[in-house]
Amino acid sequence: MNSTKITILAIISLSLIFIVGTFLFISQNNNVATDVKTDSAATADYIDEYTLDESGNSETDVTIDQTDNKITVIEKNDSNIAKNSSDGKNVVVPVVVYADVFGSNLEISAYVPLVESGGTCTATITSVASGKVTTSQGESTPGASTTDCILLTIPVSQLESGLQTVVVSYSSAATQGSSDATEVSVP
Repeated sequence: MNSTKITILAIISLSLIFIVGTFLFISQNNNVATDVKTDSAATADYIDEYTLDESGNSETDVTIDQTDNKITVIEKNDSNIAKNSSDGKNVVVPVVVYADVFGSNLEISAYVPLVESGGTCTATITSVASGKVTTSQGESTPGASTTDCILLTIPVSQLESGLQTVVVSYSSAATQGSSDATEVSVP
């Protein structure tokens, strides 16, 4: 009779452990879903804070990247664009995404924080040691929220070994500007 009571108590204990474990598992998963909803609501609140100028345009472009049930807000600030340079063109600061040696070429990827067509991108590579200047020029392609420079490449054989500075310039009928300098080491 004692063994029957022990067996019944063991079955009841295991059943309780199973029920509590299932409850905790379900609550944990519900909290994760609630957290995602909270993040979405916070993102919506964040976007609602943007104001419009006199023309009804947003002062800041916002892109929402939703992957794996997570929402990420990627903000692009138009502070990189100034109006009316001395020649009447808008002034923009291109962004160098990367500049590095790949295979036998120095590759430079850049974009301009506005959307337009007909522009030209020029990479100017300057040797820190000697001051030797090498350039590569290419067209640009308008995208959804930026204008992308085609991949600019320069054969390493045309460059001196050592530290180089890279500046990307952009020019179109309406816009011009140069990026900040980026350093890259050439073997």
